[in-house]
Amino acid sequence: MIIEYLGKSVDTKHFDGVLEPEKIKYVRENYYTENKELALKQLKGVLLEGKTNTNHIYNYYFERVAADTIFYTTKWSINQALASDELVQMFINKTKINDKVFDGKDLVKDFKTALRLAGKGYASKPSNFPLKECISILKALQDLSGNGKIYLDPCCGWGIRLLASAVLDLDYIGFDVNANLIPKLKELAEDIKTIKPNFRYMIFEQGSQYLVPELVGCVDFCFTSPPYFNLEDYGNNEDSYRTTNYDQWVKLFVNPLIDCLIQYTKSTGKIAFNVKDFKGYPLVQSFTQASILKGLTPCSYLSMKNITRVGGSSSGKKTFVDNDEGVYIFSK
Repeated sequence: MIIEYLGKSVDTKHFDGVLEPEKIKYVRENYYTENKELALKQLKGVLLEGKTNTNHIYNYYFERVAADTIFYTTKWSINQALASDELVQMFINKTKINDKVFDGKDLVKDFKTALRLAGKGYASKPSNFPLKECISILKALQDLSGNGKIYLDPCCGWGIRLLASAVLDLDYIGFDVNANLIPKLKELAEDIKTIKPNFRYMIFEQGSQYLVPELVGCVDFCFTSPPYFNLEDYGNNEDSYRTTNYDQWVKLFVNPLIDCLIQYTKSTGKIAFNVKDFKGYPLVQSFTQASILKGLTPCSYLSMKNITRVGGSSSGKKTFVDNDEGVYIFSK
């Protein structure tokens, strides 16, 4: 049956026109588990006890905002899908077809599993940086930068690099253009300060390709996982570098971003990017070539082995996606 919603349509065998209003309502009302008490307890464990689980932190501060994300492979964001009776019912129906994957005990848990395994083309959850890996990368950059303490993150994302900087007692400077995300980042930063009062941060609601003069010459090292061109639309991004042309994106975002980072970074500092080619776009070449042309010198490479993504289907077959990525490090 064809589902038409927000000007887009999908032909699916998993919806026959029958709605279950009570189940749809239950999913909507219970999809988000924003429990600050659990988030703060987990935050203390991360900051004071060396723990690396961040699920409650993510769920409280970022899950709802992140669910505005639309991928180039999907028609809708999760929040848009949740607002559609037909799409919610479609994913509920998907939970009924494989009892090896969906146990039927928790409808919302099964619903989220259906989104994770079978959301491609419909709606998907954005990935987040693994905290343990991020701490390791920042520590390596700190060592390479002469034990520097001031860290600049050009693209904040879902708070993991902010959190990792607090674990390592770094001063954090972050940029993001998502107006809905900024208050949650600042709330997390302020909550970190209640546990680590000496933690210092600055978060700018603007694109990192625009120079902030007061930061020139102040930063020990820079590191981020930048936007992958048109891989994701975050739903509240009005920045001028958004374009459907890859070369224009490199010109309007990548090149001026690197110019700014060079000006911010001290002479002994390091600039690093976590990038990977996708969909035929040469992101690695674009970032490395632009960095070299602007006078930076490649000095190190870190292999970042992310958690393997697993796909699934009603037949129970699993597919594995190579999600390994690299961190390319440059010296001034």
